[in-house]
Amino acid sequence: MEEQLEFDGFIKHKWEIKFGVDTFSGCDSPRDWDNLGKILTNGNNKYAPNEAPSAYSELADFEFSNLHDDTEKLIKLGFYSVPLSVYDHSGVSIRIGEAHGWDCGVIGFYVAKIDDLVRDYGQDWHEKVDSIFEGEIETYDNYINGEVFEYALFRDDEPVDSLSGIYPCKDLDAFASDIAGYLPEKCTLSLDDIKAAWEKRYEN
Repeated sequence: MEEQLEFDGFIKHKWEIKFGVDTFSGCDSPRDWDNLGKILTNGNNKYAPNEAPSAYSELADFEFSNLHDDTEKLIKLGFYSVPLSVYDHSGVSIRIGEAHGWDCGVIGFYVAKIDDLVRDYGQDWHEKVDSIFEGEIETYDNYINGEVFEYALFRDDEPVDSLSGIYPCKDLDAFASDIAGYLPEKCTLSLDDIKAAWEKRYEN
């Protein structure tokens, strides 16, 4: 149990935060957010929405052939693309990159217009965009696998606040700082308390 005491005059107040799997059934798909990349899928796949044709008219009639030729066609159409792969074995996982095997394979591409990337990120856009692409698909993978969380905040064992729609973050320090920004000003939980509670999220 992660807690800290707040002294209010002569009264001690105990604060505690608990994380658990999000039980709010109305959690929006991150694919409805304002993502930098759009998913372009091959055929009637069941794993991811085919978004790119609606966003870009140039891709409305895109015909898939093979990874190399498709990448070249997308470049000629003015798009930066990275392969989008699925792993389907005791669960489904979607990742940026090329995958081959019995239970995995490429289902399409994650794309964005090169002109837009240059405009928004400058000539050195490549590394920044790759990081954003990876994060957006990772968030979608969390969503389809139920890796979305919520917290409940308690003061003296009484619930005082909650927040749902929380996604994991590789940078635990940054994650704890973000969560701290939502907590009441009087809350005395430290970043270490938040991180410790997050590590116990499956126990609640």
